[in-house]
Amino acid sequence: MTPTMVKRAPVHSLAWAALVTGLVASALALYGSFLSERHLDGSPLNTARNAAGLESTRASTATRYGLQFVAYFLPFVLGVGAALAGGEAMRAVERHGERYSGSRHAVFAIMIGGLSAVVSGCMILAVFVWEHVPAGYSY
Repeated sequence: MTPTMVKRAPVHSLAWAALVTGLVASALALYGSFLSERHLDGSPLNTARNAAGLESTRASTATRYGLQFVAYFLPFVLGVGAALAGGEAMRAVERHGERYSGSRHAVFAIMIGGLSAVVSGCMILAVFVWEHVPAGYSY
């Protein structure tokens, strides 16, 4: 007697796309939160340490702005997009019943994308907004 093989339905392509987008957003958010301030000349971390950033960020304003975009704003947008795409993938899997699978992929896309958006959003607040907070709130 041989066990019967259960053929699983293919994972919905939107679930895969959302998961990959969430993972990319996660990698960029981790770079933005752990390493980017050491690379950016004039960042609050480098100012506090009396250190300089990378030569390329000192010499080129475009490089500096590009690095800030990739480290802070791109993971935020990708994270929100991954979370929304994961939700749409969940709806698509539910709509098509047995034709597709991928609920697990979509759920992880929502979680990873959401976390990436929160991490990069916190970095945006810490790097760009915190200096504008009135002194009364910083006690």
